[in-house]
Amino acid sequence: MRTLLALLAASQLGTLGCSKHPPNDVTESASSSATPAAASVEVAKILSRELPAEDETEAGDAEKTVIDFVRRESWDDAWTAIDALPEAKKTRPTMRLLRGRIAVARGDHAAAVTALAGLENELAPLASDIERWRAESQAQAGSYVEAAQYFLKQGGPSALGRAALAFDKGGMPKDARAAADRAITAGKSDANDIAVRALRARL
Repeated sequence: MRTLLALLAASQLGTLGCSKHPPNDVTESASSSATPAAASVEVAKILSRELPAEDETEAGDAEKTVIDFVRRESWDDAWTAIDALPEAKKTRPTMRLLRGRIAVARGDHAAAVTALAGLENELAPLASDIERWRAESQAQAGSYVEAAQYFLKQGGPSALGRAALAFDKGGMPKDARAAADRAITAGKSDANDIAVRALRARL
């Protein structure tokens, strides 16, 4: 039976931006560009394909409760339910993936970083998505320099702008200035553009 592992890798899903918690700063606001509808589609795909049919059928009542809350976008309830799972179930790759995405939806980026740490090694076909999601959360909660290095490797004005902002948060002004210069030279990026230009003027 096919699972979301293969299908998500091909679809390159975007950031889960559906959160009832306000963005922490302009960086998060700029990076959380997905609409609520797009976020719902992403979560639905995680549930319908990452969880094989037999996996969900065999899930206990507690796991089904998590799944139900996520489908209803009841993020705080989903977090409470997944946090109450036995450790053996909570640490399953699928549950860690859901935990990370629930955390992002709640604006709890530190928890998302923890949940997604090293997960690309267990869900290899999703590695690029997991690394991106983790970097976006690291840009909010740390490790800032690691996030900056990730965005720097991606290239393009938007990613370079994010790298500059993350380097600045990480206390590396020279790297922040260099990344900001590259972002501005590369051309107008996105909602980060104003923040990047303000950062460059300050540096």
